[in-house]
Amino acid sequence: MKRNALDEWINQTGIADPPASWIRYILQSEQCANLSCLPSEDYLRQMSETSSLPKGQLRQMLSIRSKVFHDPILERLFHLWHTILFVDQCASDEAYEDWPMPFTMDDNDAALFRALVISSGTANMERALINGGLPEWRYFCRQQFVHETETHFNVHGIFGLSNNQMWWLWPVFLGRVFPIGRLTYEIAYYSSGWEVFRNKEGRILLMTGSHGQCYDEEGNEAEDGIHESEFSLTPKHAVGNYFDRTGSYVKDPITLDLSEWTRLVEQGPPVLSLHIPGGGKLNPGEVKESLTEATRFFRTKFPDLHFRIFMCHSWLLDTKLSELLPSSSNILAFQSMFTIALANPNDDALFSFVFGVQTRDMDQLSPKNEFQEQLLDYVRSGGRLREGFGVISFPYIP
Repeated sequence: MKRNALDEWINQTGIADPPASWIRYILQSEQCANLSCLPSEDYLRQMSETSSLPKGQLRQMLSIRSKVFHDPILERLFHLWHTILFVDQCASDEAYEDWPMPFTMDDNDAALFRALVISSGTANMERALINGGLPEWRYFCRQQFVHETETHFNVHGIFGLSNNQMWWLWPVFLGRVFPIGRLTYEIAYYSSGWEVFRNKEGRILLMTGSHGQCYDEEGNEAEDGIHESEFSLTPKHAVGNYFDRTGSYVKDPITLDLSEWTRLVEQGPPVLSLHIPGGGKLNPGEVKESLTEATRFFRTKFPDLHFRIFMCHSWLLDTKLSELLPSSSNILAFQSMFTIALANPNDDALFSFVFGVQTRDMDQLSPKNEFQEQLLDYVRSGGRLREGFGVISFPYIP
């Protein structure tokens, strides 16, 4: 497609500032619209039966399918989303950002549109799992779709998906997500800015690397920080700033002798991204059992993927929680398993994860336990929950 044709299509959709991957794909594509990826009515009915979708959800999915089928702009948009997510699988640069929708599409249709796009990846997902010798995991993937769309219905009255729910289901429908015991693991590819080194004794050190961030006097990442990180790598040495045992930035750089230290992971290789399902305690024994079993599982099922680390991004890795929790806390025991770098504030964590609510008004929060009460008081007094980036060496050896 020529650039003027691209501009015309963007004007027709009413979309401003489309993500870079959209432009990249459209400019390379001879034909954007192709209805072969749009799930048929029979396919949706079959999926409804095999996945136990509510009848109301089937009706809503068929309704949005009809709108896409009869609207050339939505046809092209659907094909574009499907191609980027499930054919090229190249949407990581836009992950967790709001993908724009035509101005003519309301929030309900947008939510159903996301659900229809994710459902279009079902055949690819099942094929990937069957080819990988993991057909039994298809049920988990389908049930994740049911769970997320029902969660959306309980809040909004529509069996659709929010933007964040779509991004969670994307790797699930690529056949890359596996719940093992207490934790869930996603096969991902390392793209974090932090550099990870391990010495001969097994100690892991995180350095700022290409993250290119600024830090304040307390060692917190901050846009207006007064300390700018540095990092350089030669065949013999790595020089840069690092993070201490509390995950705080250390302003005085250090030099690592690479005859003693090994760069554990670089940009690109596969890693295991660790997720923490809600609804239960982080019992240390169950966590260790999960990591041990995950080591066996991924070594056996994915022998060609040479994993080097488990990694986790979570507010539960905010080491400042040690000021609020007793030393016997499961959360602190969980943190102790990781080497951590504190990252940006996560102001949404209090609402989405601690209280599990849609509101962003602290006055509407009602603590149900001492931990919620402590965190609410902490934030009200000016504290901020931060995202922590943590790593554990693979294989896990307890």
